[in-house]
Amino acid sequence: MTHVEPPQPAAGLASSAVPPAPIAWPSGVTAAACLTFDMDAEAPMLTEDISAITRMTVMSHQSYGPLVGVPRILALLKRHDLRATFFIPGYSAHRYPDVVRAVAEAGHEIAHHSYFHENTIGMDEKTEAAMIDLGLRALHDVAGVRPDGYRAPLWEMNYHTPRLLAERGFSYDSSLMDSDHPYVLAVDGAADDLSSERICSRAAAHDHSGRRRAPHSAPRSPGPGALDHRGLSLLSQGAACALLR
Repeated sequence: MTHVEPPQPAAGLASSAVPPAPIAWPSGVTAAACLTFDMDAEAPMLTEDISAITRMTVMSHQSYGPLVGVPRILALLKRHDLRATFFIPGYSAHRYPDVVRAVAEAGHEIAHHSYFHENTIGMDEKTEAAMIDLGLRALHDVAGVRPDGYRAPLWEMNYHTPRLLAERGFSYDSSLMDSDHPYVLAVDGAADDLSSERICSRAAAHDHSGRRRAPHSAPRSPGPGALDHRGLSLLSQGAACALLR
């Protein structure tokens, strides 16, 4: 019988990524839940096809969220004394300013979700930076907030996105889904003063007294060779989020 050697893996192809260590919950706590909502409204349809603005039924479908859904969600959260995070595109904030202000006035977190829910696949760094800045300006102008968190439209992160977020002082991203525990995400090319650990989420990164807890794993690089780091959305999938470092 002829012996056949198994094929050897291509050099450099094997992943070096390791999953983050499990979270050590405060005494008496066994789990945490993040309630997050994307108030996209008409933006995803219009950014895909601007002619959708002439489609009455489609526009009414997309406006249901801010006009009906969000007020009901706010009432539900109030009834149960819960706090949540609302990821809102800047365009949606401009279009429904009273709704966005109601979210802020109710004590909920408002996080960044692009400006026009743009398709960021292959978007160059300069264009994406302008999109992020436009969204920041809109949320500040409408609700007076400076968001700590970011969720990419369509959960599509480019490899330069984490650095753009770190440079703008974001604390966490909610666009990756390669783990169900929060972890620190290394940011290539970030300035030294941006390299300190930042808070991920109150539930995951703080103990019951509100004291900040140390991360449970080393920073992970989003470099092009790290194929495992190209997954999408953590927080929205009931998992965790990536700390920017």
